[in-house]
Amino acid sequence: MRYFNLFPLLLLCPSAIAKESIWDIYADTTNSKESAWLIDIENDAFIDSDRFFTNAFRVTRAFSSKTYISVNGEKSAFFTEDGNIQEIGDPLPIEVKEPERADCKEKPQSAYDFHYRVNVLDCIRGENEFEIYKHNAGWQAANLIYTPKVITARFEQFEPLDRPYAGYTYYSRFVESLYADDSRTRYELQLGLLGRASFSEEVQKNWHKLWSLDDPTWEKQIATEPAVQVNYTHRFAIPQFMKWDKDVLLNTRYTDAQPYVIIEAGTVFMRATAGLDIRVSLYNMKSYFAGPLLVPHVPELDEQNLTSAPEPKPEIDVQSTLCTFQVICAPASAYLFATLEETAVLRNSTIEGGVFTDSPYTLHAAKRVRTKAVGVKVSWETWWITGTYRVRSPEVEGIPFDDEYHRWGEFQFGFNW
Repeated sequence: MRYFNLFPLLLLCPSAIAKESIWDIYADTTNSKESAWLIDIENDAFIDSDRFFTNAFRVTRAFSSKTYISVNGEKSAFFTEDGNIQEIGDPLPIEVKEPERADCKEKPQSAYDFHYRVNVLDCIRGENEFEIYKHNAGWQAANLIYTPKVITARFEQFEPLDRPYAGYTYYSRFVESLYADDSRTRYELQLGLLGRASFSEEVQKNWHKLWSLDDPTWEKQIATEPAVQVNYTHRFAIPQFMKWDKDVLLNTRYTDAQPYVIIEAGTVFMRATAGLDIRVSLYNMKSYFAGPLLVPHVPELDEQNLTSAPEPKPEIDVQSTLCTFQVICAPASAYLFATLEETAVLRNSTIEGGVFTDSPYTLHAAKRVRTKAVGVKVSWETWWITGTYRVRSPEVEGIPFDDEYHRWGEFQFGFNW
């Protein structure tokens, strides 16, 4: 059983995994050769709207570490690129509890398979606690734009309870730990600018001018001030009753459901969110944790010589088997998803104004906000796309609750690099 503390303290304390600090994990992970880019666009123009939370553009550079095995919180081994298990220091204590059990005696075929036999089937003798995990780390640059209901209206024409213009631009660094039981923990530190200095006005005006769209007035926007945000996300391990497996050992599923919490603390947002993700497989849906496959000669669990010589993996001609004309390839995975979030809001500076500055026009933020989403994600061998439709209740206090008050779309494109 793992425990997590309040996220501000965790930024100052060592990580729960293998007694490493977050800063050490970041430095080590960002030196990895395995990396990806992600471009994320949210815009209500996707559904023919132009108001409220109207646009977000994010670019993310992420790196992935090796997959590790820890024993009682100590990093004890890792999975090599060629699919072997490389011990660090003492041999892994993996004596099989009941050698006659066939499901324990068979050789693990993947990192997840190793986790399943050790932690689910309880194959190993003793009280040692095994964790199979890896880290993601990197940076993100983003610009968020918020506008009133009618962007061409002068201030005196604003409708009652219409939100002010606001922009938020930031650069962040993050560390995320992923575990074979599907739980995830993410820490993010954002530094940026709220208000006119975010250049959100220039971004929207120039974009609208380029496409001959309505010219937004940007009257009475939130005043400029520096912004600092610390965000924490924890996605809980998916219990057996919330996942339905197609193949347990290969870690493919028909469907699953995962609860999570998000805590945001800073000068822009003070919010706490509880949510639930539901996924339904269209084709070959994997768990959130994608551990490496192992080479055929990896020993049985009770063998101690885990560091045998590398053995080349068989090459699979993906293009000849899954592609047409070596261009149009069948997806490696695809699934539908739905999300429900309930957010308690202590502060929203894009509506209430900055912490250190006075803005010409502010309102009170709604204390409770609901967000719902449905979408689809399709992945190929080295790239993926995601399309999402989102709806949200009013974010301004005084507007009657309507959980479909605002609608927008989101498109993500990611690729390994």
